[in-house]
Amino acid sequence: MINLQAPLLVFAVATLLETFVGVVGLIIAYKIQGYSLWLWRWSFSLAKKLLKESWPLILSSLSIMIYVKIDQIMLREIIGAQAVGLYSSATRISEVWYFIPTAIVSSVTPSIYADKKNALESLYYRRIEQLLRNILRLNILIVLPVSFLSEKLMVTLFGGEYATAGVILSIHIWAIFFVSMGVVTSPWFVAEGLSHLSFRRSLMGAATNILLNALLIPSLSGVGAAIATVVSYAWAGFFFNGVDSKTRKIFKVQLRAIFPLNRS
Repeated sequence: MINLQAPLLVFAVATLLETFVGVVGLIIAYKIQGYSLWLWRWSFSLAKKLLKESWPLILSSLSIMIYVKIDQIMLREIIGAQAVGLYSSATRISEVWYFIPTAIVSSVTPSIYADKKNALESLYYRRIEQLLRNILRLNILIVLPVSFLSEKLMVTLFGGEYATAGVILSIHIWAIFFVSMGVVTSPWFVAEGLSHLSFRRSLMGAATNILLNALLIPSLSGVGAAIATVVSYAWAGFFFNGVDSKTRKIFKVQLRAIFPLNRS
């Protein structure tokens, strides 16, 4: 489509088709497992219960979408399109790694919920702690090489004119630690019935990101946006849990995952 210089609407249709193909794939896999959509029955009471439990998570996802992209919007308005190009090229490299904690947590979440349901609290928290520690170790293997080789990566992937985006990448890549913390602790918020706090932390993260972007972008351009992103993710994924008394227990789990010798 790029080679054919297709209009923007065609790319939107392609995105819609991608989602449609994914849904068809899920239906086929469901049928192969011996299940049938025709056996599904509507339950108003169940739908009402699910909506009541999930609306904070829906709003939380919207808040995350805001502060994932608001930096680029503010960069364009304050600095210009060229700054957005440099920044978005750097963040594309760092954000591509976010699928790793998401994929791992998705596979482990059922066992975490099972431990909670079976009242195995010590195992429940130990599993979360171990999961977080392992993912943070994996993050180190990603962050250190990317951070030190950031300029070389930008030049190799995008060309010499993107060399200045290397410093943006070297800062922005550190956000993966706090993204991972947020992803790993999300099942805990659901299991503990604290979805409304999950929404609150995402909302406060978005507000922090917007405020810091407004303060840092005029003087630091893309570097300021990268700093704002890391700090807002750190607040939403880690420090927020230490501030609220209801989430302090998971904050201690996070601390033990970072500092294994700390058992207080």
